[in-house]
Amino acid sequence: MRSDQTTVLENFYLSKFPEITERLKNEMSPGYTYHCVEHVLDVIEAAENIAMAEHTDAYTLYVVKIACLYHDIGFIYQRKDHEQKSAEIFRTDALAEGLNDSVIIDIEGCILATQIPQAPLNEMEQIVCDADLDYLGRTDYDRIADTLFKEMQFAGELSDPEKWKQIQINFLRNHKYHTRFSINLRMQGLLKNLEKLQS
Repeated sequence: MRSDQTTVLENFYLSKFPEITERLKNEMSPGYTYHCVEHVLDVIEAAENIAMAEHTDAYTLYVVKIACLYHDIGFIYQRKDHEQKSAEIFRTDALAEGLNDSVIIDIEGCILATQIPQAPLNEMEQIVCDADLDYLGRTDYDRIADTLFKEMQFAGELSDPEKWKQIQINFLRNHKYHTRFSINLRMQGLLKNLEKLQS
C-alpha cells in the first residue's frame, strides 16, 4: 500500500535534504548560476504548493519532494543527460536506505520527466514538471532567466543575447503547464512574460 510508505519517504526526505543541499552548494560548479541549490529549493517549494492545491495524498507529496530534491544533482557530473545521472544517484541512495522498487520507480519517473521537452505520464510527474518551470509564469522570471543565460554562456552553449531572447520566446510560446493549479495560476503570467519579450 502506498500509504504504508509515507513515513519511510518522509524519513528519507528529512535525512537526505541536508546532505543533497550541501552537495549542491559545495560540488556544483560556481558557474552554474541557474542549476544550483537556490533553484532546487525554489522547485521544492513550488511542488509543495502545487501538491497541496491539487489535494494530493501524503505519499504523492513526498515522492515529488524527493524527486525535486534530486532532480538536478546530476549536474555535478554532467550537463548532457543530467536527468539520468540524477536518477542514478537517487537510486543508489534509495537502495542503501531500503526503499522498495515501486517507490523508486515512481521517484525516478518524476526525475526523468523533467527532461525537455516535458512529457509527464501521471499526476506526480506533472507536479514535478510544473514546479521545475514554475518561474516561467512568475514576476521574477526576468531575474531567473538571466541566471540561466549566464550559465549557458559559462558552459559555452550560447553567447548572443538576441539569440537567447529568441530561444526564450520560442520556449514560452510552446510551453504548456500540466496541473490545474499551474494552468490557473501561472499561464497568464507566462503570457505576460512572453509579451514583454516580444515587445
